Amino acid sequence: MTDTVRIYYVGRKAAKKDNLMRDSGRVWEGYGTYHDVWAPDAPKYLKHPDVWSDKKPSGKQAPEAPPATDDGEQDATAADDSAGEYENDERMSAIIEAIQRLGSEDYTTQGKPKVNAVVSACGFSVSASEIADAVHYLSNQAA
Repeated sequence: MTDTVRIYYVGRKAAKKDNLMRDSGRVWEGYGTYHDVWAPDAPKYLKHPDVWSDKKPSGKQAPEAPPATDDGEQDATAADDSAGEYENDERMSAIIEAIQRLGSEDYTTQGKPKVNAVVSACGFSVSASEIADAVHYLSNQAA
């Protein structure tokens, strides 16, 4: 029986500080890196499969940047120009409305909406990317 479990970082950040066991001082230095964590703590990480895994990731990390256009250039205006399209997108409108109804307890210490709170408010599955898009839209509306 092993006292530790190898936990791989499978998120999209260049580096990920351990936000579950904050006193550990662990930092994952990008996609596919790992730390051996005490076995009883492993389930805390594995509750977040979009961030951590006990299996070595195969393939490449999902891109953080906007997708490239046909000519290979990144579309830097995609996020800014897409805000208006949400007015006619029922799904995104529902996500935006759900975020607007959240209470202060439904936000992280960094001020971002908690995924589970948004999912609960929407009544359907919502990705972190969709939440980020909705937050971007709302911040553009406030500006």
